[in-house]
Amino acid sequence: MKRLFSQGLFAALALCAFSTSYAASSPEVEALVKEGHRLFTTEKFNGNGRVCETCHVAGGKTAGHLPNGKPMPSLMNAAAVFPRVRHGQVTSLEDQVRKCVGGAIEGTPPEYGSKELGALSVYITSLSEGKAIELGGTPQ
Repeated sequence: MKRLFSQGLFAALALCAFSTSYAASSPEVEALVKEGHRLFTTEKFNGNGRVCETCHVAGGKTAGHLPNGKPMPSLMNAAAVFPRVRHGQVTSLEDQVRKCVGGAIEGTPPEYGSKELGALSVYITSLSEGKAIELGGTPQ
């Protein structure tokens, strides 16, 4: 039974990998990646003047730091490590984006299901293209 589960999980992950690479080439997804990048680099979310890129440098592609100096990893594998469990709480990528906007940016987080949160999630997910899935892993 355990082996059957492992084979099923492998097949599901392989299908997801195929679907993701196929979807990434669609014009709709590319438009969302572009919009997510725009939001990531310019949107202040009615906050303190910071944008996502203030802490997540170079569009999230290199390590950065919080305003208090705390190091921030790049987001190059962020989508591959979510959802994460900390202190018994499950945190999705969307939860983390909203936490960052409400925290370091001191802004109004985009609503769940909004086009803005969707575009940001698609953009951040695009940075994980080709990365191994490591649910609960450490951002690089």
